Amino acid sequence: MMSLSRVQRALIWKETRQVLPLVYMLAGVTFFLMFLWGWIGTNLPAMGSISIVFLTMPAFYAAGVGAILIGQEKETETMQWVSALPLNASDVVRSKIIVALGGLSVMWCAALLGVLVMEPLRSRSATAMFPEPIWLSLSFWIIHSVYLTLCGFYASWRSQSVFTGLIIALAMACIPYIVGQFTTWVYTELASTYATDRVTLTFTGFWSIVGIAVVAVMGTRAASRELGPADAPRLFPTSSSPNADRHEHTALNQYSPPKIQDRPSHPFRYSVATLVWQSVNYNRRLLTGLAIMVLVGIASIPISSSTLVYRDGADELGVIVVLLAGLSVCWLGVLAFHGDGSSAAMRFLADRGISPSQAWWGRHLVGFAIIATATVVYILLQRLIVSGIGAGNDSVNQNLAASSPMPSALALIMLLVTAYGVSQWISQVLRILAGTAFLAPLLSAVCVYWLGSCWITMGTPIWLLGLIIVIPLLATFVQMARHMDGPRTIGFLSTHTLAIIAVFGLPYLWCWYETRSFPSISAERYAEMKQLSEERGLPVKQAYSLHRLPTPYEVLTENQVTELPTAKVVEALESVGDRPEDWFAINGAKDSPLKADYAFITDSVATTELMQVRWLDSLHQPDESSVRSRENFVRWVDFVTSIAKRLRLNWRIQEQCYADHIEIALTRMLVHPETQRLWDEKAVVDAIMMLGDQTSRSQARRGAVLTSWHQFHNDPEMRRNHSLGGYEVSWLLESKPSLQVDWLTDPAANRISSELLQLIDAGERGESTLPYRRALAQLTLGQPTLQSDDNFEISPYSDSLQSTLYGDHLATQYGFPGCQWYAVWESEAKKLAERFRNANDSDVDAKQQGTSSDES
Repeated sequence: MMSLSRVQRALIWKETRQVLPLVYMLAGVTFFLMFLWGWIGTNLPAMGSISIVFLTMPAFYAAGVGAILIGQEKETETMQWVSALPLNASDVVRSKIIVALGGLSVMWCAALLGVLVMEPLRSRSATAMFPEPIWLSLSFWIIHSVYLTLCGFYASWRSQSVFTGLIIALAMACIPYIVGQFTTWVYTELASTYATDRVTLTFTGFWSIVGIAVVAVMGTRAASRELGPADAPRLFPTSSSPNADRHEHTALNQYSPPKIQDRPSHPFRYSVATLVWQSVNYNRRLLTGLAIMVLVGIASIPISSSTLVYRDGADELGVIVVLLAGLSVCWLGVLAFHGDGSSAAMRFLADRGISPSQAWWGRHLVGFAIIATATVVYILLQRLIVSGIGAGNDSVNQNLAASSPMPSALALIMLLVTAYGVSQWISQVLRILAGTAFLAPLLSAVCVYWLGSCWITMGTPIWLLGLIIVIPLLATFVQMARHMDGPRTIGFLSTHTLAIIAVFGLPYLWCWYETRSFPSISAERYAEMKQLSEERGLPVKQAYSLHRLPTPYEVLTENQVTELPTAKVVEALESVGDRPEDWFAINGAKDSPLKADYAFITDSVATTELMQVRWLDSLHQPDESSVRSRENFVRWVDFVTSIAKRLRLNWRIQEQCYADHIEIALTRMLVHPETQRLWDEKAVVDAIMMLGDQTSRSQARRGAVLTSWHQFHNDPEMRRNHSLGGYEVSWLLESKPSLQVDWLTDPAANRISSELLQLIDAGERGESTLPYRRALAQLTLGQPTLQSDDNFEISPYSDSLQSTLYGDHLATQYGFPGCQWYAVWESEAKKLAERFRNANDSDVDAKQQGTSSDES
């Protein structure tokens, strides 16, 4: 007879071999989620910390190890073989406990090592999962994982179904939480204090330790009953009815042939209805419970969205019920291929000629029916709540009005089918029910998150999302024959690998297709623009800023805490001058570029217009104030003219557009008939000459476009910020999904720059700029294929804004480059300069004629 040590080592070796597949599966899922986390979560801060991936793996192991070591042996009837051996039952139980707790220790060590390597444990997201103090919360989670392991053992010993045992273990895992919360509430009420994380963790950890002791005793007794001698089989039926032997399983009628009238005409012909009946009757109670949870959870979505059930705690209860409904849908998918208890049933059907398609439909029709019923209930409740029961004004009808948005029926169907499809996919690929039951909800949530991010960040259309959702169902349908045969072949694994690639690759393929259809420029045009930027680009110099000076009142009241005398306040307010140097200061030399500032430039233009209004009003009452108003207006004209000239020296497109904004305002002010009185002022003459210099304006614009385009492709900071001459290209593409924006910035910058250059060429030749303005409107509005005239007319490039002297300065600020180039204001500016020259020439001729007469 073998010694106890050898027996114990043999049993531990056997149990370790059973647990290794679960460990391998959890390790593979961890690395997959790490890769997915880094891939999806790069631009999505909501993904949070990767610590969650590591810290949830021990919990999955604790929940599934009992089903692996006990439930799987029950299904394969290995437990009967072990109980028949000359072994002590305590040795069998002890070996399973040692392997389970040893594996849990290894999982926790690996999880903590992964957290410490990937990121500090005290990071923001890790702290959210483990409240202060860290050691207390971490100790609680380790203790609770031990409790969950023992709950899994007890549930597996007591239950004949692995899946039922898992559900019982999960329900038992919540007991310390519930009792701990209740104890915390009693403590806070008696002690008149607040419930802190430390108090809650202490009570919950205490009840987890108590639960470990209780569940250990219960599990030991359940194991003794399971491994003890079985009851002798009954030789005769217990019922006295004449048909009892037809229904009761006894040792005598176990192998007796059925009666003639009970023998079917086609003993090996199975219909889909037969397979559905078999699937339902094997898990009748479990399916009933899951169906109820799904229906109640889905029905609670529209009900909780209405004011009919609004009260304290209703939102939290609704969230819990909805999450349980999602979990139930995932478990329905798991039951599709694990509901019969073992994979032997699939081979049983295959040996009797059942087609893979029949077997597949037989496995899924129950889940499809439950999902369809829940969707119908949701639609009916949604319509009822949105429309109301009746047209009356009673309080019930008023409360039925929806108070928060509800997802559409299509969105609900897509969510349910995604959760079910991914779960049944996992249950076909992985044969370990203990791992599948917990991985299916996790991977379903990941897939739902992925599809949502595809819709938001990639612009994946609904029809393509629907196709991606169906891929898991198609994969299991195609591989049903190989699944029924049993072994995992290369073809089986290759098909599912291709399905995974399709799920994660099709959105990128669609995004690539959308970006490829975006209009760009040819390689020849790119080379031409590159050569032009080197020949005719503007020098990249330091640009100076326009600063606002503090007023005397602001200087007086700065850091002042006591009340000031009224006389000083009045004196400070009256000392504010109307000259530009009283309000603004410009750094740098007069021939250095100036950097645009929207607020200062608009304030300067507005102040200049105010000075003009004051001067025009003073013309009716000539006095000293009229002379002062004239001087102030001339000073401001000179000031904004100098700003416009220095803006033209800047190499960025945005500064050219701000210079246009100033010149539009000057044109509007100087075309006034009364301003002809100021034509003898040097500042006004300089402004008119600047407005009439179309050649210099075009050269500055062309140089700015070429230099901005060159800097966009060669300056790393501007390329990182998507800045094209001061305009953010990503903002111009805001109607596009975020990932497409990253791919479209280069072609959009190239196309915008090319259209601006062509617009300048057409303007210089005196041709119509409409085709290029329309192209710019299409690009900046994010609609490169836009052909509607109505949408074009409401854009900043429309003919209506081109034909006015009141340019859209907001369009200059918010990203519509060149919207006022070669508009009506430029022709008016040239006419103004031409009138000034003609008038000046007439004055010169008149002076010359007067001089000749005097000489005669």
